[in-house]
Amino acid sequence: MAIAGPIRKDFTGARALMRGDRWNFSASAVAFDDGRTLQTAGMVVRLTIKESEDDADPGVAQIDSDAGTITITSATAYSAPVLPATTELIAPGIYWYDTVIDCSATESYTHYHGKLEVLPDITRTRS
Repeated sequence: MAIAGPIRKDFTGARALMRGDRWNFSASAVAFDDGRTLQTAGMVVRLTIKESEDDADPGVAQIDSDAGTITITSATAYSAPVLPATTELIAPGIYWYDTVIDCSATESYTHYHGKLEVLPDITRTRS
């Protein structure tokens, strides 16, 4: 089994995120070549942000559908919001991110892979 179609790579320029803001990452039209879907029992979607591609998991942030922090919105789509409480802890800089779909303990597929630039926020005080 594999994800139908190529891995989506996002290297043309880093996605920008202001530290402390919500990052709404989502994907649709996820298809597998054997007919399984994101709603098949045991599927887990995970998004990881790391300083270096070689850093150990969980990197600087990691969310997943098993923990309820990523929502499978349909058989072919998911929503992975990285909340302000998480992004405010990430220092400004360039990071790597990916989303992986775990089909089982021994079967995983990278769905997205790219760069994320976390920009410094100016106002750090909350009312």
